[in-house]
Amino acid sequence: METIETIENNGIRARIVVDPDPINPRKDGLNKAYALTIDTHLGQYIEVDEDGGPLAEAWARISWRKDAVEVFERYARIYWDATTFFDHKSDGATVIWYVLGAEVPHLDLLSPPYFYIRFEAEQYRRWAAGEVYGVITERMTWWMPVDPTDERTTMLWEESNAQWGINGYDLARWEAEEAAPYRVDAVA
Repeated sequence: METIETIENNGIRARIVVDPDPINPRKDGLNKAYALTIDTHLGQYIEVDEDGGPLAEAWARISWRKDAVEVFERYARIYWDATTFFDHKSDGATVIWYVLGAEVPHLDLLSPPYFYIRFEAEQYRRWAAGEVYGVITERMTWWMPVDPTDERTTMLWEESNAQWGINGYDLARWEAEEAAPYRVDAVA
């Protein structure tokens, strides 16, 4: 497992590595937004969600129109009080993300639905691009010989913790900095 960056302080080091087996964030059961994949660039990309949520049938009825995205978003806002986010990038599937207005009170969101939808979309994009990391925390350990006449000691790094599934390098770096504190009194 290749280390991307190492942060070392006070006998603790944190290594940032690429997560070798990241879980698709759309399959972890924690999603609150629906993702309606409308273009996979001729099958080059996988569909974000297989069913597209409760408004997939409405999309299927109008998807042939040139103004289908605008009509769908308007329909979702007017009839379902939905919050939508149209996510169109050249390096991935084109998706309409949405949350139905009736579901918002039950979702326990910490921010307005639009920001949460953007967060879920960005999380998925990072996973699809392979930008999921792990932080392995290690402590410096001195190994003393069993034989008292042997004066050699060995310093080794011993793994104390590992955190996987961190979406985005910036968050992984922050986690690594938190794991390897700069202050001496912060070391437990």
